[in-house]
Amino acid sequence: MSSPKSSITPQRKHYKLLKQHSSGNSGGEVWPELVEQVFVEGLRAYWRSPWASYSTGRSRWRNQFLVEYLRSHDIIRTKKQVASHLQVLRNMWKGQPESNLLFGLEDKVYKTEDSPSCLSSFDDSDSVSPASSPNFSVSDITSSSTHSSPEYNAVHLTPEEYQQPFRQLNSTNFVTAFSLFADGMEPFTVRIDALPLPPIYTMPVVLKIRLCVPSVNDIFCPATLHGFSANLSLAALWNSSAKCTTKVFHQGVRASTETGALDVTSIELGSPHVVIPSSSLDRCRWIDPNIRATITQEIVVDNFTVLFVFYELVRQISQPAAQLLRFQRYHPGASPMAPMSPDSYFQLVNPSPQPAVKVELSEPTLTPQHYPFAATLSTDTSLSHALG
Repeated sequence: MSSPKSSITPQRKHYKLLKQHSSGNSGGEVWPELVEQVFVEGLRAYWRSPWASYSTGRSRWRNQFLVEYLRSHDIIRTKKQVASHLQVLRNMWKGQPESNLLFGLEDKVYKTEDSPSCLSSFDDSDSVSPASSPNFSVSDITSSSTHSSPEYNAVHLTPEEYQQPFRQLNSTNFVTAFSLFADGMEPFTVRIDALPLPPIYTMPVVLKIRLCVPSVNDIFCPATLHGFSANLSLAALWNSSAKCTTKVFHQGVRASTETGALDVTSIELGSPHVVIPSSSLDRCRWIDPNIRATITQEIVVDNFTVLFVFYELVRQISQPAAQLLRFQRYHPGASPMAPMSPDSYFQLVNPSPQPAVKVELSEPTLTPQHYPFAATLSTDTSLSHALG
């Protein structure tokens, strides 16, 4: 006879009850065992999703993800209930392996004499710190409810979209460089092949880029400026297909989706240089400046995602500009990875001009085998300004 399955929270002494507003009497438990299991599955799904790397300790993105995940399983809970239950789990999971699900990596690497790197827990209160870095709307997975908080203007993604992680890149093909061009701006290039992570186990590179876009009435910027064009270089030519899907979000709601094939312009030593097809990115200057807009581009080669780019649009007087805010390489939690020294450096070079910028790698105090994802790489402020 098999032993009964152990409880997720064996230390729990009581269960809070749901209120039945119609009768005024208490109803069932808020977090019975079966619902709690779905809740924990949602936590794991969150860490597998691309949005996890941009939470950086700010709980509202994760909490809204969990609200949506529960709703997809016909379980209705509020963000306040989710935040409260996360605190319960934090207290009950102390010293347990599951406690790793409640931690996130900092946006930056903080070096002190006592701590070469920093791991911070989420703030489960769902608050927004005024000192935090600019919120990135694509990471905010919003509720479809009309009663959502007005400050939570976020992208609405279906459960199918946010539950499916990127497929692992199991071929030798990958992006080596990514460039942006605009009239009145020097070419902006990120040398992705300089990132020192083993390509066999890495999933797609994710870039977060801020685009400074002059308004349509700005007389000081080039009259021919409409937006930004992009191209990239691959390690090898694709076998069957290569495409780019561009999505535009207005006030957090998807406004358009465009998909087009990549076009090869030249091949050097077997490495193709390709142009990303024309899309709303090329026309982003004409987006209403009163609407908070975000653009994403996903590059898929031979049915595998090799690059995902988030563009944050801001209005700026005079010339257009691009600024790298963050970059990330994902790593499956089940695959061990060699530890990285905090003294390791690499360079991201912008060819015109070509400043050599050193970026320090973070060294998580938790090993890759026990962390939802391993080895987060983040740009620091000096890099963002240098590539701006």
